[in-house]
Amino acid sequence: MYNSLKTYNNKIYSGMKIGNSHHWNYKNGKWYETKKTPDRWDFKFNCLKTRISPAPTNTGAAIKTKFHWYIIADQIATKINNNS
Repeated sequence: MYNSLKTYNNKIYSGMKIGNSHHWNYKNGKWYETKKTPDRWDFKFNCLKTRISPAPTNTGAAIKTKFHWYIIADQIATKINNNS
């Protein structure tokens, strides 16, 4: 189960099994960014995250659990018009 203790490389952990994955939809995501210095941007990304497939019964965090993630990203973008 999700919260049962597991072992990986001789270390004990809980949560999702190593090798498993999630797939999410981010509909109506909003990205806010502000240039702070020549080489630094601050950004926020807000959206409603939903599963592509249902969660297994009796797994994962409790309903109303809040999470805070730090996201490190590498972005490659292609300008396709004046508004992109």
